Amino acid sequence: MRRFSLLAAAPGNDRGKAPGKLLSLVNVLVLIAFAAFPSATDARTGLGFGTWTAGHDRAPAIHRGRALLADKARVARAHRRASRSTLPRLSAGFRGKTTSTAPTRIATVGLAPRLVNATPPTAAASFPGLTAADNDTAQEPPDPWVAVNATYVVQAVNSAVRISTRNGTAIQTLPDWALFALPSDQTPSDPRIIWDTFHARWVGVVVSFNPGFTQNYLNIAISETTDPLGAWDTYAIDTGGDLPDYPGLASSTDRIVLTANDFQLFGGGTGYQGPEIDIIAWSQITAGATVNVVTYTSDTTVAHLRPAQVLSSSAIVHVVYEAVSNGDVLYLKVNGTATAPTITDVVDVTSSRGIAALTLPNAPHNTNGTTIANAVDERPTDAVWRNGRLWFVATYNTGTVDGARATMLATGATTPTSAMDLLIASNGWDLYMPGVGITSDDTAFIVMTASGTGLRNPTTVASRWTAADGFYGTLPFFDTSDDTYAGTRWGDYVGVASDPALPGSVWVGDEVAAADHSWRTTVMRFAMPTVSSAPTQSLVTPSTLPTVGGSSPRPTVPVKIVWGGTLAGSGATFQVSQNIDGAGFESFSTSTTATSIVRSLAFGHSYQFEVRVRNAYGDISAWQVGPTFTPTLYQQTSNVPAAKVVYVGTWTSQTSSAFSGGSAKFATAASASATFVATSVRAIGFVTTQATTRGSFKVYVDGVLKATVSAYTATTTYRRDVYAFAWPTAGNHNIKVVVVGTAGHPRVDVDAFVVLK
Repeated sequence: MRRFSLLAAAPGNDRGKAPGKLLSLVNVLVLIAFAAFPSATDARTGLGFGTWTAGHDRAPAIHRGRALLADKARVARAHRRASRSTLPRLSAGFRGKTTSTAPTRIATVGLAPRLVNATPPTAAASFPGLTAADNDTAQEPPDPWVAVNATYVVQAVNSAVRISTRNGTAIQTLPDWALFALPSDQTPSDPRIIWDTFHARWVGVVVSFNPGFTQNYLNIAISETTDPLGAWDTYAIDTGGDLPDYPGLASSTDRIVLTANDFQLFGGGTGYQGPEIDIIAWSQITAGATVNVVTYTSDTTVAHLRPAQVLSSSAIVHVVYEAVSNGDVLYLKVNGTATAPTITDVVDVTSSRGIAALTLPNAPHNTNGTTIANAVDERPTDAVWRNGRLWFVATYNTGTVDGARATMLATGATTPTSAMDLLIASNGWDLYMPGVGITSDDTAFIVMTASGTGLRNPTTVASRWTAADGFYGTLPFFDTSDDTYAGTRWGDYVGVASDPALPGSVWVGDEVAAADHSWRTTVMRFAMPTVSSAPTQSLVTPSTLPTVGGSSPRPTVPVKIVWGGTLAGSGATFQVSQNIDGAGFESFSTSTTATSIVRSLAFGHSYQFEVRVRNAYGDISAWQVGPTFTPTLYQQTSNVPAAKVVYVGTWTSQTSSAFSGGSAKFATAASASATFVATSVRAIGFVTTQATTRGSFKVYVDGVLKATVSAYTATTTYRRDVYAFAWPTAGNHNIKVVVVGTAGHPRVDVDAFVVLK
């Protein structure tokens, strides 16, 4: 992996010295503006906002049927369809700017995302996606998209869908017309599939049209379970003579929201008609009832609606769109109930929140100077919402080249309460067609294509933003074209999906140029460096304890500290710190590659450990902090409420300086037992003597037989911790030792018990 820096290093600053060659970019700019305003509803409608009709019921969605994915694939193999071209880029008649007054530009530097193993410990960091050569997918552009749950990855491009495991094993590939059960006269375009966490189902949308554009549909496919290989229900929303181009899809706790630009193309047509919003109630889908569609439409003054996929619990769907006349960014909510939705809080956020207008970009360049003529326009290409933050992205005209614009709106009870504009731009580089994903820990990943004359053919790059650290301006190269791209279209978006199974991760389905100058895709997972779980502790066995009161001035016990694996990729190292008796954390291990460490800890002192990871680029994760615990030694005679030993059968006391505390109890008769009961403990260890005269015993933990242990050894060893058990949290527990009565050497000693509490 190679990366280029978005900030020229200052003298003495070696922050950018990452593995691989760094390309120095001159006058790299990251635009950030933040402005807070009072929350107030702007009730204006008309020019610049669109006049939204009152919601009206469309004809119920046509239920095209239910079928298993395997059956759909068989139909596709048996009834192949001729290759069809996808739609040309349709224009809503943008009359806005090629440039706009941008926010104040300031430069930042910091961490960057990275590519990591798709399924640890699998070595593959990414896997090949669909290509122009696969399954009649030569349509241009591919419109790559990706969705993921805990088990599967679903990738879609124009005319094909592929289901894979998370480590990249392709299970099923089929045409999108088969998944959506389209009639033979319908041509699909612009497929998008998402994973709905709230209902644990896959949801997809695709546009379809007949040869004369006289019959058009928005088609929906919804899985019945978490398994995309199982049954899917398919529906069609009849849009008549209106072609619903550039469909948007979002799902919330109670509704599915679809958006589109409506065009009339049949018989010469009258062109752009305005956008539409379609709302479907989840309750009707899950009940298997008639699926009614509530539709809002607007006029030709607005276009390019992007409904934000809802990633945290909310019924409301937030939508961004554009004013055709000047490129202003507009906002609304799909509010109300799922069966009686309303459009509320319509506002021009360019004027009210001070963010930049959308601008018509330049045609991006291959390395040989040729351009991808119709690759991009000004429209928002993606939007997501989580925990009160709405992110959207678009390609932005910086004057001579394109930049990737990412904007965050803080959503409130009515209109957005604040805004932040980010523009990633660089002299000589085109950065375009961005996508955005928000992880479960609220990190925003911005993924885009980079290319430039004399620099590179189209290459996938990414960066990220967090509330704690801000935006970071170093972009690694993740997927590089094999050659120049000969086509005239790109995108129309890059798929970025939050990973529901791994915090801090997103999945990406990108597009780059193949060796034959067509396109290919790669499916990847990005993540921040993360320690997957906090440190836990356990007693090391077997181990020998020092004599209490003997030559050791500070008796200790070996304790193993274990933490979770890392999502930081190869070359990662861990830093471990400890806090003794509440005096504060001090680092004692700064560069271990292991996920555990053994420490000799003194009895009677409290300890707490924390760990963080540093990746190969020097990026550092947050600390993962473990619990506080105290190693404590109880002798075999302990009889206090917090730690009591209860003996059953004949046990004999013996004194010797070799024993812990100078004495021990032993038994030789089978079934004699000693039960140690302790409160608020995290681990218990049993200390005994090993020798040729010692026998076996059974160990019960909280009444459950866990092991049979032999104390027989050729060499005599006193104060031996031979068995220990640990729990994830502190609690009241007991450990019971039962003498087996081994023939010839039945003796079992009870010397002491070690506790972490």
